[in-house]
Amino acid sequence: HWDRDRIYGATLPRSWKGQNPPEGLIVYYRLAADAPFATVEIMESNGTVIREFSDSAAPDESGMHRFNWNLRYPGPTGGGMQGPKTVPGDYRVRVTAGEWSAERDFEVLKDPRLTDISVTDLQQQFDFLVGLRTAFDSLNEARSTIANLRRELDSTMTARDTRSPETMAGLADRIRAGLTNVESQLVQVLPGGWAHEPKIRSNLSWLATAAQSQRGIAYDSRPTDQMVERYKDLALELRDAIMQLEQIVETDMPQFQEIADQHSS
Repeated sequence: HWDRDRIYGATLPRSWKGQNPPEGLIVYYRLAADAPFATVEIMESNGTVIREFSDSAAPDESGMHRFNWNLRYPGPTGGGMQGPKTVPGDYRVRVTAGEWSAERDFEVLKDPRLTDISVTDLQQQFDFLVGLRTAFDSLNEARSTIANLRRELDSTMTARDTRSPETMAGLADRIRAGLTNVESQLVQVLPGGWAHEPKIRSNLSWLATAAQSQRGIAYDSRPTDQMVERYKDLALELRDAIMQLEQIVETDMPQFQEIADQHSS
């Protein structure tokens, strides 16, 4: 079994690697007694909460506890990429247990081995990944909307059964076709994998991987100009697909529901 050094790229046997401390922020806190709950909040220097951890991630039993944060912001809702990595700078951590709370400032330092990478480069990488995360959020929300609309169509048509007028059935078919058209722009709906052109989600995934990894290993650098231009193109494609979906939501579905209401028993 082999591992690659994340900075210099050398491939070494795993048995040669030492056991390092956990990567990221390590917080120690001690509770004199069991608390009804405990939370650990990671904040930017202005107090904006980045992540909040509770339950098993933040033990509330009496005694000494160690909490480890991997320095990443949340990823997109619904998945698609890992969260952007924190840019070097000043941050705060707050531990709350019951009515007790304490805060401490801490600083995230730049890896000293990144001699050719500046904090500005890392900020550009972070901003780029935040943009990708927003795109994934929009895409995942659109897919959820498509699934909900399909369920609504199926449920309404099943309830009407043979009493559904021809205009209603035709509109339902047209809406289904429109949903499939939008979905096929977002993701690959056909079997065959690599035999078909990658869709928006696949291209966003490629950009997310390329922007923060090299040969599959974590990589710190600003995005290339080509990545930025490709993201702009994908953002326009995603916007157009979502506008088509909004047309279905705002026009076709109300029309369908109006016909359904008119023919309800």
